Amino acid sequence: MRLVIVLCSLLTAVLAATPASAVCPENQVWAGCYPDAIGIDTRNPTAKFGETGLESWTAGQACVTGCYDLPAGTLAAKGHVNPYGGCIAGAHTRDEYQVVGPAGPPLSFEAVFQVHAVMAPFTGYGASIQVGALEAHCHGEENCEAAIALSYAPGAPFLLEAVLQASGDGNPHPDGDVFVTGTIRFRGLPAGYSIVSCQNYDLPTPAQPATWGAMKALYR
Repeated sequence: MRLVIVLCSLLTAVLAATPASAVCPENQVWAGCYPDAIGIDTRNPTAKFGETGLESWTAGQACVTGCYDLPAGTLAAKGHVNPYGGCIAGAHTRDEYQVVGPAGPPLSFEAVFQVHAVMAPFTGYGASIQVGALEAHCHGEENCEAAIALSYAPGAPFLLEAVLQASGDGNPHPDGDVFVTGTIRFRGLPAGYSIVSCQNYDLPTPAQPATWGAMKALYR
């Protein structure tokens, strides 16, 4: 079975993009049947590959292609296999995060990509999380955590990338689906510290989250 993580270089058909003045990093969603996939580049905080192109998406809603919701730290994708081959879908997100709380030296904590999948025969997925040269992967397990150890001082930004793709085998097989979700979480911070991001990441943290704009002003 071939499980192919679609890299940015393969997302050659850009259907929509937000203005170049947007300050948050660019993301992608894609979908297609073997061997082709079409990708959309966007800086929107939420997105899915929809029937008419780029559409908004909220974590918890149905996702039948590639979807993400960065405030909720969630990516989702649905792949398919059928008598004619396989179909893939996925998302690649980039967001700038930082620790907020009392000023001080770097703090050690973990970034975790918690992945859950429901897979029919001849389907599968690939998932990864990356900060700089640090990277961790999940592939094929129904439940998996990809975790990387980080160390950043409060106010120091770091770029975190996550990739999630669901796929059916490229060869003919009986019909089947794979649905996979991944959630970005942070753990191990001391009490009194939390995580915010350019796209207003707001999953529960030890302290009340602040807004991205307020934090950038505070640390200038």
